[in-house]
Amino acid sequence: MNSRLSGRNLTGNILAELASLTGLVELWLDGNVLCGHIPALGACLSLRNIHLENNKLTGDLSFLDGLSNLQELYVQNNMLSGTVPGHLLGKNIVFTRIPKKLRLFSREDDLPPPQPFQELSEANC
Repeated sequence: MNSRLSGRNLTGNILAELASLTGLVELWLDGNVLCGHIPALGACLSLRNIHLENNKLTGDLSFLDGLSNLQELYVQNNMLSGTVPGHLLGKNIVFTRIPKKLRLFSREDDLPPPQPFQELSEANC
């Protein structure tokens, strides 16, 4: 199952019920005006691609916990903070426009201690 709702001028929060879509493979909500925290998506075990870039989302990256099949993560141009879970750092995942303070490595033996995302600005949502 794919959810492709890019650039639809959607507003408000991402509903927690999204996590009940256990067959979800791709989530495309980029280019909207979504705000608030991203709900935990760990029950979406098939989720491979997440596109949440260019919104007004806030909070940390704990929504990534349990997403062992994740291959792409696009979250730039939001107001997120926190660290990328360690189980994702050793994989070949496409991370885009991560702040320079956070370096990502592809081999587990090269991993530095987790570094926080830089909080970009306050949410006005």
